[in-house]
Amino acid sequence: MGVTTRRSAVAVAFLNRSGARGHYLRATTANARQILGRRGEQLALEHYQRLGFELLSRNHCSAIGELDLVVADARTIVFVEVKTSSTSLDPLVSINPRKLARMRRLAAGWLSSVPTGARRPAIRLDVVAITLDRRGELVALDQFADVT
Repeated sequence: MGVTTRRSAVAVAFLNRSGARGHYLRATTANARQILGRRGEQLALEHYQRLGFELLSRNHCSAIGELDLVVADARTIVFVEVKTSSTSLDPLVSINPRKLARMRRLAAGWLSSVPTGARRPAIRLDVVAITLDRRGELVALDQFADVT
């Protein structure tokens, strides 16, 4: 599976050895994280679609944070937190009780903002941990269902 990424660069001024002013480009760390996160969210969405879910919302923002994905099948709305890593570090390390409480508040806010026809009999919170290699290829995708 190929990966297409766009690199954003920042021009940084410097003085070369002769004293002439020059510039070089370096990728911004924030942008690299955004690209990594978007890649992980897309892989997680494709995973849920293979399972028969449809996308209801992506990157839904509120005053307290953002829901990465909201997907649903005929019975269940799933609020998904996607954690993506390109290193050997565990992507789940940032999921803690405080983060789960925020996910519950975000889910409640999303539910209160949608028409009742979009609701399903059941809801759950999932975490998807994605590990990518240096080329952006999928190494592992682990779905943790109903993490509350």
